[in-house]
Amino acid sequence: MPTNDKLPPVAHYIAGSDILEGSTLHDGEDGTTTSSKVNDLTGLTQLKYNHNKDLLAELINSASNIVLFLNEKLDAIHYPKKYLNSRNEKLMTNTSKLAFERTNRSIDDNINNEIIANNIAANEFVNPFTILTLDISLGHQSTDIHDTLDANAISSLLSNKFTHVLRHLNSLLDRINDTNSMVLVTGDLNSGKSSFCNHLLKRKILPVDQQPCTNVFCEIIPYDENHLIEEVHAVLIGSDYNADDASTFKKFKLDDLYELVHQNDIFSILKIYLNDNRSKNESLLKNGIVDIRLIDSPGLNLDSFQTMQLFSRQEEIDLVIFVVNAENHFTLSGREFISNVNNDKKYSFIVVNKFDNIKNKQKCKDKILEQVEGLTPEILKDNENDFVHFVSSKGYDDDSDDDSNGGDDDDDDDDDGDGDDENDANDPAFDHLEKSLRNLVLEKRSITKLQPAKTYLVKLLTDLKQLIDINENHYFELFNQYDSELKLITPKYEEAVKNSIVINEKVMKLIDDCTNDIYNRTRQTILNTIDELSLKEIDSSNISFFAMDKFIQSEKLLLISKIIESVDSAENYARIQTVDYVEKIRMVGLEFLADVPQMKFKSEIMYSHKKDKQLKNELHVNFQVLDLLETDFNSVRSIFTTLTKLINLDSIKSYVKTFSIKNISFSNTNNLLLLAPLLTITPKLLTLTSSVQAFSSLPPIIHYATGISLICIPVYHLIQTAPSRIHSTLLKSLRKEINESDYLHAHSLRISKEVRKVLNYPGRDVTVGISSLVDRESNKRLEIGKKKKKVKNIVELLTGLNSDVAGCLQSVYEVEVDID
Repeated sequence: MPTNDKLPPVAHYIAGSDILEGSTLHDGEDGTTTSSKVNDLTGLTQLKYNHNKDLLAELINSASNIVLFLNEKLDAIHYPKKYLNSRNEKLMTNTSKLAFERTNRSIDDNINNEIIANNIAANEFVNPFTILTLDISLGHQSTDIHDTLDANAISSLLSNKFTHVLRHLNSLLDRINDTNSMVLVTGDLNSGKSSFCNHLLKRKILPVDQQPCTNVFCEIIPYDENHLIEEVHAVLIGSDYNADDASTFKKFKLDDLYELVHQNDIFSILKIYLNDNRSKNESLLKNGIVDIRLIDSPGLNLDSFQTMQLFSRQEEIDLVIFVVNAENHFTLSGREFISNVNNDKKYSFIVVNKFDNIKNKQKCKDKILEQVEGLTPEILKDNENDFVHFVSSKGYDDDSDDDSNGGDDDDDDDDDGDGDDENDANDPAFDHLEKSLRNLVLEKRSITKLQPAKTYLVKLLTDLKQLIDINENHYFELFNQYDSELKLITPKYEEAVKNSIVINEKVMKLIDDCTNDIYNRTRQTILNTIDELSLKEIDSSNISFFAMDKFIQSEKLLLISKIIESVDSAENYARIQTVDYVEKIRMVGLEFLADVPQMKFKSEIMYSHKKDKQLKNELHVNFQVLDLLETDFNSVRSIFTTLTKLINLDSIKSYVKTFSIKNISFSNTNNLLLLAPLLTITPKLLTLTSSVQAFSSLPPIIHYATGISLICIPVYHLIQTAPSRIHSTLLKSLRKEINESDYLHAHSLRISKEVRKVLNYPGRDVTVGISSLVDRESNKRLEIGKKKKKVKNIVELLTGLNSDVAGCLQSVYEVEVDID
């Protein structure tokens, strides 16, 4: 690129000043001099406008992000029920005007504060919201349903409101970026909207009649956007209009409008492309500054569907011209519509039509201005003559007004006129209206295009800050509440844990003490029984040698039965102790618990199982005849004792000294039989014979007696001591069986385990009860702790969000839209 080519000058507007920063201007050019073309008033205004538009677009996006974030955190948003707004006749009462005054931040300072305070007290509270008011349509119901709405229902209402707000913010963004200005003409039925539009256009385009005839929205667009062709594009219901897609609309001639305006069941809007061949200074549509689209709407309350459409369409509008019938003043629907418009539009253009029909014009004017002051005080605060216009219906059209009273001949005569420029020139009120409208739409474009966005953002962000403040206070109170509850419940929890440890230790000690006692008592009972059996004396006098086998069997059964009886005794003792300890365990539980279940316990069921009986009967005693031949020192002593009982040792000594063969007789053979063995085995008798030779010299009968005695006396001893020896032998076998089979431990353990098993039931009841108490207190503590932590996070989140909203709101306030 050649270096000598001149670059186009570029100027940058510096916010908060009326100068242009000209760092990119050419040498010799000064952005602050009057000679610079870019520094003239129009250029500076345009730069300010573009700068403010960009700022507002950025702030709209920020507000949208905040609303989106809140919509995602809907479960954490608290919306007080008292701020729910019942729409049931809310605008029909005398206090409705005060309600509008209270919701407007810029209320007239001249209003009597005392009156307002009294009315506020009468209405209980002031609703802090304007945009975020949740309306509940109650119809004709008199019952207050606020208390019947749960948190989910309120969240659903708030979600719907956020969705509506997001949609409105998108509309605002489209509106400030749109180079066209949308002007909506609306009002109640029979107010003269279509005639007013025709008068502005200086052409009779829109159909008029004595009865309401405009049932479809009519948007008037310069025909430059339609290849310089005047025609009507009727948009089908459900279609998104696209001028380049013929399938989204049907083409008609302008003359077909008289039929089309009634076909609201087919068409949603009529796009009317019109040629306004007046000069730029006279034309409103084609003015050389900004293209304007004029929208004529059906009357309010024509039907509910169209009324709702009208309410939604106003969000796309830069300026609303509200036509009022001077004879009817503001109706309920009109007041509600204007209150809705005030959400984002600081100014509304109000046209009081048919003012010429009013006799007491000043009274009518005062009354309407009083209503306007309550509905939109900014109008009167700035300059009421620029926004409220009282005009005559004469000269609008050749025929009667479309929204006239209908049927009144006088009015028809008054409404007749040719609609030519001559009549227009003779209507100074309408001339002033046109001038004010042109000034507002064209010369003060920043107010009509940017002010609605700023106004809506201020109200929305103020509501959001108010909502966040309410939630901060709400959650801060909850945080303090949870903190107090946590401080109260923590000692209870710690006490419950401490009691749980104490109770468990007591219960386990009782169970251990009881089972150990039962174990030791069972073991000792069986041992005592064995000891008692060992001390038992057997009377052998009644026991025949030939009944010895029967004695052995009976003695076996006797020993086993005694042992079994001792086991049964131990079991009975265990039952008694178990019943006692069950109640002891329950009493321990009652020391700390309000109630412990009464155990349905039948002690006789204990040890009644077949297995218990089998274990008791698994005891065997073995006996063999050879066990009787086992000789020990005590046996020998027993034989000697028996012999000494049978004979007198001193008499034997004397008999031996005088013994001779001659003295032996049959009568003393018995003594000889006893004497013979004594001579051989008794040391005292052996001293009487000095040698074996001396013994052999004894008579043969002594030899025979000695042999017979050595055999018969032990046999006699065995027979005499057999029952005792059998008892001892069986008892010895029993001890051996008990030791080898671990009978003592087995039954002691079996009986004590059954006791432990039974005691575990009441022990478990107490343990479960105290554990439930601990768990309950622990769960409360954990739950409150979680809630406290959650609330703390919410408070921190809201604090940060509140700071963002406050910063965004401050930035919105700093945007200067009134730059003309």
